[in-house]
Amino acid sequence: DVATSYHNIGILYQSLEKYEKALEYFKKSLKIMLSIYGENHPDVAKRKRNIGSVYDYQGVVYENRGEYEKAMECYKKSLKIKLSILGENHPDVADSYNNIGIVYYSQGEYEKALEYIEKSLKIYLSILGENHPDVATSYNNIGSVYDSQGEYEKALEYCEKSLKIQISILGKNKNHPDLAASYNKALEYNEKSLKIKLSILGKNHPDVAAIYINIGNVYDNLGEYENALEYFKKSLKIKLSILGKNHPDVAAIYINIGNVYYSLGEYEKALEYYEKSLKIRLYILGENHPDVANSYDNIGRVYDPNVFDNLHEYEKAMEYYEKSLKIRLSILGKNHPDVANSYDNIGRVYKSQAKYGKALEYYKKSLKIRLSIFGENHSDVANSYDDIGRVYKSQREYEKALEYFKKSLIIRLSIFGENHSDVAKSNRNIVSVYRILGITYDSLGEAELSDL
Repeated sequence: DVATSYHNIGILYQSLEKYEKALEYFKKSLKIMLSIYGENHPDVAKRKRNIGSVYDYQGVVYENRGEYEKAMECYKKSLKIKLSILGENHPDVADSYNNIGIVYYSQGEYEKALEYIEKSLKIYLSILGENHPDVATSYNNIGSVYDSQGEYEKALEYCEKSLKIQISILGKNKNHPDLAASYNKALEYNEKSLKIKLSILGKNHPDVAAIYINIGNVYDNLGEYENALEYFKKSLKIKLSILGKNHPDVAAIYINIGNVYYSLGEYEKALEYYEKSLKIRLYILGENHPDVANSYDNIGRVYDPNVFDNLHEYEKAMEYYEKSLKIRLSILGKNHPDVANSYDNIGRVYKSQAKYGKALEYYKKSLKIRLSIFGENHSDVANSYDDIGRVYKSQREYEKALEYFKKSLIIRLSIFGENHSDVAKSNRNIVSVYRILGITYDSLGEAELSDL
């Protein structure tokens, strides 16, 4: 019919980025639909949404040109249409609030920018939950506004919220552009905050030490370990001078320094700092404390035979992992993520000793806990499936190995998408088993190929 023809012509013009012509034809289509069906019809709503989307596209074009008044006009027209069709609590409405907020930000109207971006955030949180990329983007945008207002502590707070979500979604993938940008922004905000604190508080203040730790953590996450060490040691010097040798904060910094040495492959130095931390924690907290368990875990990691080029002492690794597990069970109970992590660590040592039955026992204990806490679609569950698959592969039970590798792949794809190192790892695991079985890509069925 005529209305559909107008609609299709509008879509064509929209694809060609000729938005005025697209609007002209979408409005012609809407006028006919209104005359036939009235306001309350799904096809009428669809036509309105098309018009709203064109206003959004136009807004982006004007915004990129720096024509902010025109961009604002388009975004507000789009918002009005979306509100009339979708109501207040819809992601598309949140998108419009965010767009308007960004334009206000570009115009230097920071209070209005905050007002609209916070409206957007509220909707995203109510619909999408805390752990979603759009929520991360909102936090990042709010941080940018506070940065422009010179409120660096608030800017850092929102930047770190955004970064936390991105890490949970993407993992600590240092090469991912979104994470790299967030780390660099966190570094920028911390350095601005440090400059102010040094000028007001002087060099030997706990708040300055805290900023040094933040900066050290960012450098650590960026893989710039020498810079990380520099800032952790600056923080340690202040903490020691203020708090003395036997303080939990000093123990925590020793862990940070130990972690950096571990990342650098300097395992003897890592062990030195982990043991310093453990000594303090035992002195202050006693044997039965989660922080002591964490220290045992760190020391076990140094001895862990699965880490390339470390100290490779099975018995010592097992000793410390079992100490950690004992504490965690007594404090946290049987159904806790940290207990699952301990089972995972012990299972890994058994696998290295080719004690596959024991390895499976502990990996499956870990999996059971993770499933009960996180459900099926969680990265830790995917890791457990991966661990179990590798044991079955070592036992030459290739069908079972494939079963678990595919389970891991499905979860990782749903969480991370195709372009993630963990997804690539799952694909490699599956391909390695197919090669052992003498199965080539050419002989794989459609179902198997879709998994890969």
